[in-house]
Amino acid sequence: MTPRTPLPLSARAPRRGVLFSLVAIVLGSKLRPALAATDSDAFAQAAAILAGNSEMPDFFLAAARSALEASYGTDAVDKFVAAVSAAPAGAALPPEFEPMAQALLTILYTGEIGSSAPYYPWAMAWQTLEFASAPGICHGPFGYWTKA
Repeated sequence: MTPRTPLPLSARAPRRGVLFSLVAIVLGSKLRPALAATDSDAFAQAAAILAGNSEMPDFFLAAARSALEASYGTDAVDKFVAAVSAAPAGAALPPEFEPMAQALLTILYTGEIGSSAPYYPWAMAWQTLEFASAPGICHGPFGYWTKA
């Protein structure tokens, strides 16, 4: 093997250009998840406001958001989240957001998305029942429900 000769200085990429490119790549990769996290945080906050409960797993909220986006579109969901966040406590939402609010609450309380209920173990309806849990999910020792 023959040893490689270094490139002349004029043929090398300027150090600043390389450094700026690396910084842009790193910051760009850090910024995208941060923006997505901000969106998911705003959606989680809006869901908690509507449902009156913030005890929902992130994957459940992500599925709810995806279902709403599939039905109404991303822009409509973003406007819905902004409207819920901006509404005074206890105030009614504008009528155009009512169907989306009902769809979101149906998903959150029943775990149903479309014609199936893949998220029923995490549905908020189960949280209201102290003596019961979702079928197939262990809640306590055998026969706990007879003492309810």
